[in-house]
Amino acid sequence: MKRKILLTLTAVLALSLSVFCLTACKHKHSYTNYVSDNNATLDSDGTKTAVCDNGCGETDTIIDVGSKLTPTDASAFIFNNGAITGLTTYGKTLTEIVIPKTINGVAVTSIGDAAFNGCDSLTSIEIPNSVTSIGDYAFRNCTSLTSVEIPNSVTSIGDDAFIHCYSLTSIEIPNSVTSIGRGAFYYCTSLENINVAEGNENYKSIDGNLYSKDGKTLIRYAIGKRQTSFIIPNSVTSISHEAFSYCKSLTSVEIPNGVRTIGDWAFHGCSSLTSIVIPNSVTWIGDYAFCYCYSLRSITIPNSVISIGNSAFSHCYLLGSITIPNSVISVGSDAFYGCTSLTSVSIGNNVTSISSSVFENCSSLTSVSIGNRVISIGYYAFKNCSSLTSIVIPNSVTSIGYYAFQNCSSLTIYCEAESKPNGWDSWWNYSYRPVVWGYKPQN
Repeated sequence: MKRKILLTLTAVLALSLSVFCLTACKHKHSYTNYVSDNNATLDSDGTKTAVCDNGCGETDTIIDVGSKLTPTDASAFIFNNGAITGLTTYGKTLTEIVIPKTINGVAVTSIGDAAFNGCDSLTSIEIPNSVTSIGDYAFRNCTSLTSVEIPNSVTSIGDDAFIHCYSLTSIEIPNSVTSIGRGAFYYCTSLENINVAEGNENYKSIDGNLYSKDGKTLIRYAIGKRQTSFIIPNSVTSISHEAFSYCKSLTSVEIPNGVRTIGDWAFHGCSSLTSIVIPNSVTWIGDYAFCYCYSLRSITIPNSVISIGNSAFSHCYLLGSITIPNSVISVGSDAFYGCTSLTSVSIGNNVTSISSSVFENCSSLTSVSIGNRVISIGYYAFKNCSSLTSIVIPNSVTSIGYYAFQNCSSLTIYCEAESKPNGWDSWWNYSYRPVVWGYKPQN
């Protein structure tokens, strides 16, 4: 009992001392170890912060006197009518650049197209608040760039502005930005956060990903994130071009019912993606949408889809079978190019054209069913389909391009036409595969 009382008294005393210390610190803090916050600009000193030495957790922030940034010498820049259009030989050797507000008395108002392209030694850049636009490809291939500060004067960020900035981990979009170009953050493989200022009227961020202000368009997923699955918010109706392109970590993405379009290159190069369900609301699958999704084993194209873009599923090596529903009107060229595990394809009755190279290099393809509304088969359409043993070409087909069945070494071609129609290219059967004319399919 004495031991229990002693322990209780000790705990009460420790708590009393802690409370006393915290109370005392409210009246007398001690700060000695100030650390710079690295937030200086061209116009003002930064700040530095210290935590109270007494352990109460209170902080103190003061001006970091003399930390105002020093502009990089004008000799580093190629400058024309307010725009930085490139760097001199000297400028290309720099690892840190602070762009001055004026050069030779002229205000710096824009960073031109490809101005810093290929500056692979550049690690950080400070942009002054005189700049209103960042051009196309402005920082392309700046592979060491880790830090950009975009000032609140910038209104537009151009196409592919930061493409291939492999080391960029986060970026802040100020509320002044009204336009972000296509592919602005394409292949930024370390990018974990795209943060948009609260006051921006055109864009917003959710969990570090970029959306339109109304939340209806997912513009860019920050592909440097390491999570393996992602659920797209229910507000989204459009997945923008390149939204997930080259995201190597995701194995599954859940698309909500209500999404109508999957943009060009949307999931291009998502090499770990094994499963994805396209909801019945989707009407359009863009060019290269799932190209190079190496691990994708199966996909169902719903009856809502009208159009499948060029190379939409090309190089999806593990896809086993595809049914193109009757809702689909057009299938783009190279749509299933190089799908080497694809064994069977059923083409819906409303497809009117089998585009060029659409099944080229599908070396495991053994079965193809062509709808009776198809009027044309493009060049190289079935080139190198070495496992295809038979195909029926309906009477509706009035045009076949050159080399359509080149190197289909096991193929016999059954044509409902009595003889070669005039619209078939003279080299349509370049490999001289056996042809049965006047074939009558059994119902």
